[in-house]
Amino acid sequence: MAILRLLLGGLALRFPSPLGIHALATDCAVTRTFVGSLYGVSARVEIDVRTRVAQVRLRGVPVAGTVEGKGWFSSPTAEEGPVELDPDFAAALRRRRISIVRAALDRKRDVITVVTRVPIIGEATLRLLPQDPVTLPPLDYGFVPLCTHGDEL
Repeated sequence: MAILRLLLGGLALRFPSPLGIHALATDCAVTRTFVGSLYGVSARVEIDVRTRVAQVRLRGVPVAGTVEGKGWFSSPTAEEGPVELDPDFAAALRRRRISIVRAALDRKRDVITVVTRVPIIGEATLRLLPQDPVTLPPLDYGFVPLCTHGDEL
């Protein structure tokens, strides 16, 4: 034991908790890109499938150019239902009289569905398909392994 202490000196080995490991690996988001279009508006959604926070970009004449911002489900554990938007994104959509009613991330079908309310048309459903089709990983609220920089997908 004395030899081990001498070799290690005063070094204390500590292993982080699973949440600590996840916090250390902040660059390991599992991001997927989904794309689709409806009524002349093309949509691109880059979503972190672990946190379900999405970076949304809408482009086309009906939205007067490009509008982009972040959105997420109102409930932190939800994968369908009402969404919240960052204030600037919400304001840009409101100026165009567009609102997002609800959204759904369907892992089994590998699709995102967004229900919107737009002027003249009313409610419209936009289906977004993966730009890089692979099966979404199941959501796991337990231990998050260290990242392999995208190799796991």
